[in-house]
Amino acid sequence: MELIPEWAPNIHPIIVHFPIAIILLAVLMDLLTFFLPEKWWDGLKTTILYGIGAVSAIAAYYTGTLAADSVFLPSGAQSVLNEHADWALWTVWFFGIYALLRISLHWYQKMDLKLVRVGLFVIVLPGIFFLYETGDHGAELVFGYGSGTGQLIE
Repeated sequence: MELIPEWAPNIHPIIVHFPIAIILLAVLMDLLTFFLPEKWWDGLKTTILYGIGAVSAIAAYYTGTLAADSVFLPSGAQSVLNEHADWALWTVWFFGIYALLRISLHWYQKMDLKLVRVGLFVIVLPGIFFLYETGDHGAELVFGYGSGTGQLIE
């Protein structure tokens, strides 16, 4: 069994959707913790989701840097690729630091304070924008320029 299917130009398109889904799920669960009883869902589980999202975002970023070297791009797509890579790096740094912040607040037992949880939720919102911009530029590469599809659009 091969790690990369024949239809995939590299492993990046297979890995990249996992951190997107996990991070969005973490934000959704973060929001729902304000309304759900703690016995159903608590902040620790959400922090674990953010940690998994951050680690998988690192993997997606790394596979993306490898993918950039393995596919042919028309000259107009190079600037989009650079924007995609820049936003991806900002996203990785943001969620990596955010996950470490949440872990440290759990370590020092500060997550029980409502003000801390509300503040953390407000802090994570720009990260969703970073994630959106990264995905938007990635989608432009695939659907606008045909990157990695085997059919280049000029």
